[in-house]
Amino acid sequence: MHCKNILIGYGQTEAPLTHLTTADDSFERHIYTVRKNLPHQEVKIISTEAGKIQPIGEIGEICFRGHGG
Repeated sequence: MHCKNILIGYGQTEAPLTHLTTADDSFERHIYTVRKNLPHQEVKIISTEAGKIQPIGEIGEICFRGHGG
């Protein structure tokens, strides 16, 4: 599309925008991640089976707290 500065965002109905890439991110980071959570938010991944916080890279339910727009 020849648009060099498109950013990739992630959100949910309850929190419309929670993660966002930056203009400085590499092409690979843009297509494989949604980068870091936005300021003033806490994010955690919870195991749907055990109900415990998951380590980075593990699968689970995403939970947000803070300003969500």
